[in-house]
Amino acid sequence: MNEDKKKTESEYYSDGCRIEKFINNKGDVIEEHFFNSRGNLETTYQYKYSDQGICIEESEYNAKGVLISKTNYN
Repeated sequence: MNEDKKKTESEYYSDGCRIEKFINNKGDVIEEHFFNSRGNLETTYQYKYSDQGICIEESEYNAKGVLISKTNYN
């Protein structure tokens, strides 16, 4: 499982919010940063995938990098 960050994409919303997505070389989103309309980071999500490309773990962090929740899909 190679989760090196290969590409970054951003989605912009009419209310000024933005999501920055980091994508690995397999095309999987491995990390997302959610920014509010002022441009401040609010939440970060990290995803881990199996060798078959199935999401097996999702972690949510607050703006300070403190783990809020972690879900395993094994």
